[in-house]
Amino acid sequence: MIKRAPNFLLIIGLLICFWPFQSKAERIVVTGVSYSGYGRLVFNWRSAVAFEVQQEKGVAVVRFSKPLDANIFPATNKLENFLSDFQVSSDKSFLQFKLVENTDVKGYYSGTSVVLEFISKAPDSQNSPLDLSSVRVRAGEHAAHSRIVFDWNSRIDYIVDQQGNNFTIKFKEPAKIAVNRIPVQSLRYIRNIETTVIEDNSLVTIETSGSPSIKHFRLGSKIVFDIGGKAREGKLLANSDASAAEKEATSKNLQKDKKPSSGPTVLLPPESQSGTISNKTNATIAKFPGAGDGDAGKIEGAINGEFRQSSEGKQVFALTYTGKKVVGSAIFRRANYLWVAFDKRATLDAKTIVSNSNNIIQEINLIPSSKGTVLRMRTTPNMNPKLRKTDKDISLEFGLSPLNADDPLKVLAAPGARGGAKVLVPSSKPAKPIACTDPLIGDNLIIVPMTSVGAGVPDMYTYPQFDILASSQGVAIVPRIDDLRVRSKRNGVVIDSTGFLAISKVPGTDLSRAKRKKKKEVSLIIKDLNKFIVNDPLKLTPIRHNLVRAAAEGTGPEREKARLDLAKFFLANGFSAEIFGVIAAVELDRPQASKEALVRMLHGTANFLLGRYSEALVDFNDPSLKKNDEADLWRAAAESKSGNSKDSSKVLIRTERVIKKYPRRLKLVLGLTIAEAAIDVGKSKPAMRAIKVVNKIEPDNLEKARIKFVEGKLKELKKDFEGAIKDWDEVIRSKHLPTKVQAQVARTELLLKLKKMAPREAIKEYENLRYAWRGDNFEFETLRRLGGLYISEQFYREGLEVLKQAATYFRYNPKAPEAARLMSSTYNDLFLKRVADNIDAIKAVAIFEEFSELKPAGEKGDEMVRYLADRLVEVDLLERAGDLLQEQVRERLEGENKARIGAQLALIRMLARQNDLALATLNETETGNQSENLKIQRRQLRARILFAQKEEVKALELLEEDESEGADLLRYEIYWELKQWAKAVDVLRRLFKLANAKPGKPLNDKQASRLLNFAIALALSGGDRTIVRIRKDFGSAMGNHRLGEAFRLVTEPKTPGFLDPDLVSAKVLKAETFLSDYRERLKEGLPLSAIN
Repeated sequence: MIKRAPNFLLIIGLLICFWPFQSKAERIVVTGVSYSGYGRLVFNWRSAVAFEVQQEKGVAVVRFSKPLDANIFPATNKLENFLSDFQVSSDKSFLQFKLVENTDVKGYYSGTSVVLEFISKAPDSQNSPLDLSSVRVRAGEHAAHSRIVFDWNSRIDYIVDQQGNNFTIKFKEPAKIAVNRIPVQSLRYIRNIETTVIEDNSLVTIETSGSPSIKHFRLGSKIVFDIGGKAREGKLLANSDASAAEKEATSKNLQKDKKPSSGPTVLLPPESQSGTISNKTNATIAKFPGAGDGDAGKIEGAINGEFRQSSEGKQVFALTYTGKKVVGSAIFRRANYLWVAFDKRATLDAKTIVSNSNNIIQEINLIPSSKGTVLRMRTTPNMNPKLRKTDKDISLEFGLSPLNADDPLKVLAAPGARGGAKVLVPSSKPAKPIACTDPLIGDNLIIVPMTSVGAGVPDMYTYPQFDILASSQGVAIVPRIDDLRVRSKRNGVVIDSTGFLAISKVPGTDLSRAKRKKKKEVSLIIKDLNKFIVNDPLKLTPIRHNLVRAAAEGTGPEREKARLDLAKFFLANGFSAEIFGVIAAVELDRPQASKEALVRMLHGTANFLLGRYSEALVDFNDPSLKKNDEADLWRAAAESKSGNSKDSSKVLIRTERVIKKYPRRLKLVLGLTIAEAAIDVGKSKPAMRAIKVVNKIEPDNLEKARIKFVEGKLKELKKDFEGAIKDWDEVIRSKHLPTKVQAQVARTELLLKLKKMAPREAIKEYENLRYAWRGDNFEFETLRRLGGLYISEQFYREGLEVLKQAATYFRYNPKAPEAARLMSSTYNDLFLKRVADNIDAIKAVAIFEEFSELKPAGEKGDEMVRYLADRLVEVDLLERAGDLLQEQVRERLEGENKARIGAQLALIRMLARQNDLALATLNETETGNQSENLKIQRRQLRARILFAQKEEVKALELLEEDESEGADLLRYEIYWELKQWAKAVDVLRRLFKLANAKPGKPLNDKQASRLLNFAIALALSGGDRTIVRIRKDFGSAMGNHRLGEAFRLVTEPKTPGFLDPDLVSAKVLKAETFLSDYRERLKEGLPLSAIN
């Protein structure tokens, strides 16, 4: 029975700190079910919730976006084979499961339910992939379905279990099923496919798109699955055979599937219950499930997709709605899908749109809706549309940019409004709401299209009874109560309830004003900075001397003011380091000044301008600098320089007006920082504004190089790749070294992305840059990228060496752990996932030893050592392999494991003819509690060592009660050496019988070799009658074998006593012996670690 754990892991506490707090738990039912090899926990939520599963070191943590109220103890009790312990967090949002050894967990949706699937992995000693047969898997796209074919060599029983959009195929045979070769991204009905071996079964889990039907049947030994079309009710039938007609048709299709496609795969909309667009070649009126039959005729527009020239003069793919009336639209993303809604019905040709898009749009689904047209699309990652409007037509121009609202809508809470609580979204003439259902998550959506371009909700809003999704156009609402009401009014969208709407009062919110407030003046701490600028170099030194004298001769408050004026002078004229001395003098006279805003601000700006961004952040995060635009700008700039452009860009854009108050030098530094941060998050307009500001300062040649570099990045963002490369080439020819090397990196990365430069060429570029600029974050990033490139090109030693330098020289860099993690994962891949199979064994050992600090402790490290020993044995480097295992055997292993690995080491020493070391190894590793097979193997190894040491009698005594084939091989070898032919005949008779040779049948090498040795022993012991019989039974078969001449020589009639074994030795292959049997198995690819 599962017990309740007394304590949480540290990870639970951390997750609770950072997971949004929810006050009210939802009462749900949790069910559990256990199968052979896997089990499931099903959390039956009434509406969809977000969840996350993390697994580490035998513990799985599941967190939900809202708390649950459920008794999960009975359900987990059914999963004792997978769970040994569980705990629910105090706020009921997190669950911790302690997993039974060799158990994996994964989670997925089934409608609104969340399913946790626990799978037992086979122990390493069972069903090793090296022991399993391989099963080829093929996949192909057909008009109405995706097809997967499992090419079994014989008829295999199987069963199918479906859970929501996932189904599991359980083949009753363990095998290596090559699902990794299936191009899942090209199959429109299949999202993911995984396989595992559990006990004597192979499990294949397939996650499908939407709710397609699943049809499966046999075709000889092959098993075919067709996934697609409309889902049908009823249970899936296992092991069904195809009809004759179906077999004929399927055979032809399978033959077609083998042929490579002559062109790119076009992904068409799947046919599902959500109302799929027709795949006909001509434009068709899509059927709108959920609407009346009369609605199908109320078509008011058409949707087409094609490449065209954008307003910026570039070629872009555009989805265009054309109609006679003004149309409203909504655009948002949900669960990796792009949703687009129009408030009018429209025709569209799905096949042509997908084909014309050049894979920008990969799938289109028409979602059943109460009115209008609602499309759900799968697109290339990071590919989003920008809305353009001309007359009554609107176009969605796709590009690599974030999905942002250009004209953000406010969301205002009115808990005390007349008639009950409301949430208002002020907007101009919203269209009527559209109701539909998300077929993936299973919950309802209410979409309000907007006629004004760019009117969207920039952030997601979460309320107890509904969510408002982030959008670039329109308003999308996810209700969690049945009586939520959404209405479009003249001045905006009103969300309320016919019952009770639970929203909190927002202090200070003025609900009567929907207009934007006038921009307030920016708040500054460092004031009057411009009056300290000195433009005439001849006047700079005299003014500085006067300020220094005033700071030195002043008394009381006047002295401090003079010192701060001197610090402002230094800041305005580029003497950043000198600011520290002035601030130190101020704090020495008055320590409390260190907590004042102006002092902290000046100190922070000096740190920033000297590139000390982490120290600057300490200054700018001082409580005295909160809620100030100037401090916010510098703080965000320091965060951006530290690599956090995503979070800092919004603040930089909001406070960009601050730099207009600054001297030219600070305008340049901060303006370029703002521009780069905006570019990093895909915002071109703020970047253009910042560049415009810095270009007005009349930059010199070195400053022009810095600006030109950022302009190149902006052009890259706008897809003007040739212009970007041209700008960077110009920078590379400049004399400003820091910007020059940055331009070289940017140019290299862009050419790599455009596939105009090979990775190995990029390696050469980065090698040249390693020494161009040293000692700061740039060198670290250069080393990190170079190491990654080396590893991707399978130069593992070089890659690890470079990453080691990055992690060692820059150990305090925030990203240094990432470099260390890449080193560790590469090392593990090489020696645990056997990537090192692709490199020379000597090189593999050299890498292993050079970077031995990466070797994990415990069993994984031991596994690496055994793997390398296998590789060395394969190439006959026996002594080196033995030395690798020696330390592990002496220091790390205990019990049966020590005896097992000790036997492997002893065998290596024997193969290397180091018999004394082999015997010593067996003695050192003798332990109790050995399995019977291991005892037999170790006894035979000891006997073989004694035989090699001329202790034949002792060797035979050890084998007295051993009747195994291995023991007989060893006995025959000893008797042959002692020339005890009669005893050798008895042993060889048994060995030949075990070889299962049949009179009149062809003989394999093993049978022929044993027969020949049997005949020689008979001849030497006087067994002529038996020789006559075996010549009669097997003479013909031996005549066709390469040992036939030697067999004839031994068995032909001759004068007794005249057979000399040396006479036939030149014609006989080396006889089968105890050690030769092991050598043959190792040559055939059996790893050393698998012999016992």
